[in-house]
Amino acid sequence: MAEDAAFDMAAARAKFASKVSGNKTARKARGKKLAAAVDKRSLRDAGRDVVFSFRCRDDLQAACKAAAKAKGQSIAEWMEAILQGAIDMEASEDA
Repeated sequence: MAEDAAFDMAAARAKFASKVSGNKTARKARGKKLAAAVDKRSLRDAGRDVVFSFRCRDDLQAACKAAAKAKGQSIAEWMEAILQGAIDMEASEDA
């Protein structure tokens, strides 16, 4: 009988069950908590306190993410560099 208790699958499932709720409300609450944990002062010190967002094609987004990953940068860092390069190029053409 001791062996039966050792192989009780219901007890094993209960032991290893997720400790967090998977419902939509709980997931959204965890997401908001995580987003609020970002230190806004560190973003402001780095000069990244403005949100710049736009819609694009799926293939363009995938290509940008792949290019950023290949350079070992976040998508935000990569986009900043690309946009700054385009602005600098425009300025040099106008001069």
